[in-house]
Amino acid sequence: MLSVVEGSAAYEKNKGKLLEDLVAATIYRRFGGSLQAPLQYDSQKGGADFVVSLKNRIIMEVGWGEKGNKQVVQTMQKVKADYGITISENDLTIDETGKMIKVPLKYFLLI
Repeated sequence: MLSVVEGSAAYEKNKGKLLEDLVAATIYRRFGGSLQAPLQYDSQKGGADFVVSLKNRIIMEVGWGEKGNKQVVQTMQKVKADYGITISENDLTIDETGKMIKVPLKYFLLI
């Protein structure tokens, strides 16, 4: 529908937000009914997209293309989170501490 209203530029302009909505809906669908507020966001500039509160706090950053861990680390320190996940076009990797993982978008979309 976006392409009908504004042309294909609307998709390019909004695809990051659409991807964030997809991840939020997936997390909510999986965990939302069993927990009071499993999904929050970091409103601070440069913060990660989501703070998922399950048994542990998990920070999530979502984006197209390659992404680093800077935003995840910043929010992890701020909210004293245990783990961090970056969902993007990166390869599947786990950092040396075992607390941060990069998940390729194509793998996440299999959920």
